[in-house]
Amino acid sequence: LTRDTLTLSVTGSERNEVPLQNAAREPRPVRVWRHDCTALDEGDVAARRLSDFLKLPARLVRFDPAHRRPSSREWTG
Repeated sequence: LTRDTLTLSVTGSERNEVPLQNAAREPRPVRVWRHDCTALDEGDVAARRLSDFLKLPARLVRFDPAHRRPSSREWTG
């Protein structure tokens, strides 16, 4: 992880560089810890890498900066 890039790397496979700048990403509905929101999809190459590694369908997404998700006091005090 650098300031500009997230690198996905699995032994025996090519590295996948995911830029962290605000590039145009496809929004998609996601659920994170019982919270439904919209996240930005990082694309098919990253999804394929994660899916192959995890042996199940997966997508790499990031929170949409426009979405607000307050922390629960139960977890953050």
